[in-house]
Amino acid sequence: MRKFGRVLVMVTAGIIGGYFGYWIGHLAGWTTGAEWPWQIGGGTGAILLSIGMAVVGVLTAAMILALPSVYTARRLQRSGLLADGTIIDIWDLGLTSRVGGYRRQIEFTVELRDGDKAHRAKGVQWLSQAEIDTLVPGDHVTVRYESEHPNRVVLQLGEVEREPIPVT
Repeated sequence: MRKFGRVLVMVTAGIIGGYFGYWIGHLAGWTTGAEWPWQIGGGTGAILLSIGMAVVGVLTAAMILALPSVYTARRLQRSGLLADGTIIDIWDLGLTSRVGGYRRQIEFTVELRDGDKAHRAKGVQWLSQAEIDTLVPGDHVTVRYESEHPNRVVLQLGEVEREPIPVT
């Protein structure tokens, strides 16, 4: 899902969170002049709860969109098989993190070459700006993938230890 879709999901989650937060405040008796389900009235408590629930909705949606890629990348970094690839496309997904330095979530498409086989795969990964700047479509990269799910990949950045090639 590209940046626009992710932003749309987070905005929708914020609106839904704010709506239900207001009506929870209404059930608590914190509103004035409100009638379920559409006529919003006043009431500082309900409005503050609405704002808080909107923030919680946006943060929850962001976590749901961000965490699966983190766990997939970690699993692939530990146990994935190495393959050579070529970057076809790379784009920013619009999420940033300050955990472990400033990082952005990017999505990329690579063409994998594993022996005689070649196919395209997509990956989502958190990278620093310096790492992102080194990735250009057409560049050759090393990726890790699972044999059961060859369409899930993660970039192997930095030095890669490979078995020495025997000299014959």
